[in-house]
Amino acid sequence: MRKIFLFAALFSLTFLLACGSSETDEVEEQPTFDITAAEKVDPEKVVMQLNGEEVLGDRYNLAYLQIKVQLFQYGQDVSNLDDVKELAIEALIEQEVLLQDATEKGIEVADADVEAEMELIKTESLDSFETFLETYKFDEESYKMMLSFAMLYDQYVKDQFADIDVSEEEIEDAYAQLKSENEELADLADIKDSLRAGLIQQKENEMVQERLDDLKEQAEIEMNI
Repeated sequence: MRKIFLFAALFSLTFLLACGSSETDEVEEQPTFDITAAEKVDPEKVVMQLNGEEVLGDRYNLAYLQIKVQLFQYGQDVSNLDDVKELAIEALIEQEVLLQDATEKGIEVADADVEAEMELIKTESLDSFETFLETYKFDEESYKMMLSFAMLYDQYVKDQFADIDVSEEEIEDAYAQLKSENEELADLADIKDSLRAGLIQQKENEMVQERLDDLKEQAEIEMNI
């Protein structure tokens, strides 16, 4: 479950951009989300040295907020703040090693592209966007930071894992497994494209996690939080 939350908090555009009216209705039915000042650190505080580079408190605060929101959305207990902090630190490390690796490989997203995407989101669903910020205690700057990373991650995956594919045999095996669990499953021909996309996504996730594990193993990390 831990990896699911870390991956979702760091990489899920669905989470980042889920500002539609149906999402707003779901938010209104949930218990109130809250985060206290005591859970945050000074945005200028150096919370970590990663491979000699300083990581500041604003990055930690964002990782913490993302993790807590994800736990909340999944109906998990968020009362143990030490557990939330532990997950946030692990998420922050994964995010920062990927950012460093992207920089070393010359992968970047222009600020203008992030601004344009931000404006598009606001233009298409301003009310829902503002409701999302208010409900989950984001401000526009933290949301923009989150969006920037998500766009960079997308570019990183396209650059580093462009050749992922699945065989016909893998698709048929996946279908057989699903069919054994649900006899009413649609014919293979009707869901083949969806199965292929799902299997590619699964492989992509696994390869990204392997890369992150390698980067973390090689990293020099000094925590100050």
